[in-house]
Amino acid sequence: MSLVEYFRMVLVGAILMVACFYVTRERQDRSLNFALFYALLYTAVSVVFIHLLAVKLGWWYFKDADNCIQMPWDIYFIWVLVWSVVPVFLMRNNRFIVVLIFVAVLDFTLMPAMHQHGWLVLDDNWWIGEVLLLLFAFTPAYYWAYNSLHAGKVLHRTYFQIVVVGLLFFFLLPYVLYYNAKQTFFFDDLNTLEWQLLLVASIPGLQACMDLSRVGLGTPFPYDPTTRLVRSGVYAYCKNPIQLSFVLLYACLGLVFQSWWYGLAIVISWLYACTVSDFQEKMDMEHKFGFPWITYNQLVPNWFFLWRPTVHAPGTLYYDSNCGVCSQLKQWVVQQKPIELNFKPASEFAGCITQLTYIDPYGRAYKSVRALAKALNHTHLIWSFFGWVMFFPPINFLLQTIVDSIFERDLADATCEL
Repeated sequence: MSLVEYFRMVLVGAILMVACFYVTRERQDRSLNFALFYALLYTAVSVVFIHLLAVKLGWWYFKDADNCIQMPWDIYFIWVLVWSVVPVFLMRNNRFIVVLIFVAVLDFTLMPAMHQHGWLVLDDNWWIGEVLLLLFAFTPAYYWAYNSLHAGKVLHRTYFQIVVVGLLFFFLLPYVLYYNAKQTFFFDDLNTLEWQLLLVASIPGLQACMDLSRVGLGTPFPYDPTTRLVRSGVYAYCKNPIQLSFVLLYACLGLVFQSWWYGLAIVISWLYACTVSDFQEKMDMEHKFGFPWITYNQLVPNWFFLWRPTVHAPGTLYYDSNCGVCSQLKQWVVQQKPIELNFKPASEFAGCITQLTYIDPYGRAYKSVRALAKALNHTHLIWSFFGWVMFFPPINFLLQTIVDSIFERDLADATCEL
């Protein structure tokens, strides 16, 4: 073992000792701890993806790194900590640009140094990969940690959780498993039908995450919880839609890739949800929300969807009674026998509205396509699923653009814009 390799081993040991001291100390800052965890989690996942991309494009590669991440494990460990824990812990009160310059200077110094020591081979375009790392690994990780620490941007925190969990469980872990089995893993081998199957399985979980952030003012992670009881949307049909989506996705992936590993993942996910998650959730939710939670818990199932919701947070749909399209939409929704949905003409709204508008119990307004999507949640499972799809941000943007383009000319002089 060379002197440099010995130093790397000692450095990793020292870092672990400091980490053990930190997590076992008597006084703990819960907010800071989870900010550090989120930064560490995102960096650990994103660095691997961008590094593998850099290796594939020939920007750099590590010598003698014959493992799934194509990087020495000790260097990966140090890299992730320096890019996540160190900046958030030591420089959380500094301006972001100061932290970014510090990390950039450090990395642009260490990468050529590793090249000179013979650990790393750099191409002339290696700086492109470094810029990608700063933009898509360090910056989002620091942003997530900062907003977690200061309890800001709850919807953005939810997006980060979706991205990192999706990358970890549905890309990185399958890649590692297939690498160790000496098989090739590529999602571009999937056909159109298989992609649609995965999308259908993921929609309830994705919409549930949005409901937790928009309605519950929290996130799916149990240590960044909601402050309101969510009984609308997907949660009116199933109590554990996120875990159920995981199971459905693993089942679909298992069928597509013919792998028993996904069957094992289903069992682990189900056991976690039925033991650790369920036990912790029941105690916490009953303490926070009392009788409304007890009623909801008794009426809504854990592991399957109701055909019609037995409990749903009330909502109000405002429509222009003088608009033929709005009146027809309102009449059609009434025919679906919605639960806990009130209809009122736009003239009764406290303010001026020019579009179909849905108001939830907390006064939050949803317009046009989103209003119709929220109203569909009060009907039955099939129409509710279409509502979840309509509410999904990329699809919602496309549908809203189509609606605006169709009605822009015909309703230019009208008071209602749908």
